[in-house]
Amino acid sequence: MGVDSTAILLLWIHEPQSRDFDLGDLVVLTAMTGDEWPETARMVSNCVLPLLREHRVRYVQVARAGPRQADGIQILDDSRSPRRLFVEAATRSAPRCSPRGRRRNAAVHANVRRKPRGGRWNRPSPVSPAARTGMSWGSS
Repeated sequence: MGVDSTAILLLWIHEPQSRDFDLGDLVVLTAMTGDEWPETARMVSNCVLPLLREHRVRYVQVARAGPRQADGIQILDDSRSPRRLFVEAATRSAPRCSPRGRRRNAAVHANVRRKPRGGRWNRPSPVSPAARTGMSWGSS
């Protein structure tokens, strides 16, 4: 479950005026890739799954059934009272590729810190997706 997706889900759960549908009509789908960080899985299990259970939101977890596209997709769980993430059941996806076909790992690129020449270590400042794109979530 990605950061942005989780943030929107939590907004919809905690602020009903932010959505124009009933939570009973919502289906949350997560494609388990086999690359989930243990800390992320722990936080989703401890914080998000209880909210999904409490509000009876349908949560579907899927994964590749094998290493080839022809192997298809398997449904790991489909529930309105999810108890756990099925991170270990996912078949690890092939290495991610950029549009030009070069291998990349999004998690590695997202967590890289660079040291400027002659400078000290700097961490990238956290910027919300809305600020990056210039979008506003407020009413217009």
